[in-house]
Amino acid sequence: MTQEALSEIIDKNEGIGVNWLKRIDKVFDCGLTWVTGKGGAPDRKKRSIFFRKEKFNTDFDFYSKKVVTRYEDLKFQIEALSKYINFDLKDKIKERYSVKDNPVLVAEKMFNEFNITKRALVAKGVIKNSRDDKTYLVNLIRVLEELNIFIFEHLEMPTKKDKVSFNGFFISPNIIVVKRQQKYLRREIFTLMHEFAHYLLNVEEVDDDDDDKLFASNSDVENWCHSFAYYFLLGDERGLINELESANKNNDFYKVEIANIYNKTKLSYKSIYTNLLFTNKISRDGYKVIMDEINNNIRINKIREKIEKDKNKDLGIAVFGVPKPIVSNIFKDLVVSNYFEGGINEPELRSFLNIKQKLPIDDVIYS
Repeated sequence: MTQEALSEIIDKNEGIGVNWLKRIDKVFDCGLTWVTGKGGAPDRKKRSIFFRKEKFNTDFDFYSKKVVTRYEDLKFQIEALSKYINFDLKDKIKERYSVKDNPVLVAEKMFNEFNITKRALVAKGVIKNSRDDKTYLVNLIRVLEELNIFIFEHLEMPTKKDKVSFNGFFISPNIIVVKRQQKYLRREIFTLMHEFAHYLLNVEEVDDDDDDKLFASNSDVENWCHSFAYYFLLGDERGLINELESANKNNDFYKVEIANIYNKTKLSYKSIYTNLLFTNKISRDGYKVIMDEINNNIRINKIREKIEKDKNKDLGIAVFGVPKPIVSNIFKDLVVSNYFEGGINEPELRSFLNIKQKLPIDDVIYS
């Protein structure tokens, strides 16, 4: 592109082609909507969580920073889209909390309110009344959307070299991102409620992909978020935990009882034992023994999965289907409404909703 051609574009005498937009995006890697967005450029602190916070619960590599920044940019696009169609982005939860509030009581309150909303959504046919882990996760996301919270599931392809270093994060005022856990959905479910706890505290954070940092921390905020997520997911089964006393070798660390809790809730074994540590029902030495055992079982399962995958590859058995993230319905509705109202054009619609050029948009916007 010549300097004269660039001047014509800057002076708005000429438009810019999609091919040049794609070449620009290769530099910034933020998506075409970042380049074509209608929102103005905010100041540095508004622009990025990396200017609003100095310390995080994870160590960032360059790729992870780019991913977080991409969602931060999306936040401003959401604000612009909402303004165009007069969509009210205000919080529907009037009360916010601090670490001085009892996370157990807050979790009980939210659990009851979620169940009321869930029953209403089931009655409308928006969600299914099912207890499998995937449906439970989807249902949680749909209920959170009723509160004007945008939930995005970050999906990474197995063949992609770069991997993010986070499990999830919360960006004020209403953006939550969780990393897809293909084999360990309970980890993703816990992360989602942990980030929702950050929302309730209005404390922005990016949480590490290390479970030990997610479940056990020296931070008052992180411990509050852990307790909230734990007791929310424990739900009506608190009596099962209250019956437990001291988990030790003599009672085989309550493995039978905790397996029962696991089967009746959406809690992982790690989160259950971590809470026993928080409540002084297991020693640190006993906790280490159990965590080492759990982590070893996870490693063994991963090795088995890899062996099975390599075996199928050698036999020419293909695994069909490309994994797709759980769609944010509230975001999709916002984008589609802007398209119908003339706020965005078809290329922008396709970019926002990740619709490939060969697919008709009707298959997505009316589904």
